[in-house]
Amino acid sequence: MKTEATGTTGTRILALDNLRVALTALVVVHHAAITYSHIPLWYYSEPAQDPSGFLLDVLLVVNQAFFMGFFFLISGLFTPGSYDRKGAGRFLVDRLLRLGVPLLAYVVLLRPLVVLGHYLQDPDVPYWQHYLDTLDAGPMWFAEVL
Repeated sequence: MKTEATGTTGTRILALDNLRVALTALVVVHHAAITYSHIPLWYYSEPAQDPSGFLLDVLLVVNQAFFMGFFFLISGLFTPGSYDRKGAGRFLVDRLLRLGVPLLAYVVLLRPLVVLGHYLQDPDVPYWQHYLDTLDAGPMWFAEVL
């Protein structure tokens, strides 16, 4: 396997870097396809009126079957080494800063704006109650799971 030196901290595994790039491209394709498929799981949906919608549905189902699992696999491959190098305390603090802070920023700053649009369409309850009733990590679910 080909690697590249990155200074004193170790080497990069180029095959994994290439896999991450390809998987990231699949994430972009996946989310673009959701918009035009018959699977309305996105902020904006405009289902195709021709057979291309079915092809996008197939792409989404096949893609969803493996691409996020690969990301978790890559993440898990490096977790034990990071934990061993840093120790429990520093590892947890680093994880909290890298994953927890962006998750908290989304939930506290961005999500209220996203939810407001849905709330204004049918304001049955006070906004704060609607916000708490529908509380989830949204697009930050990956950071929440990690």
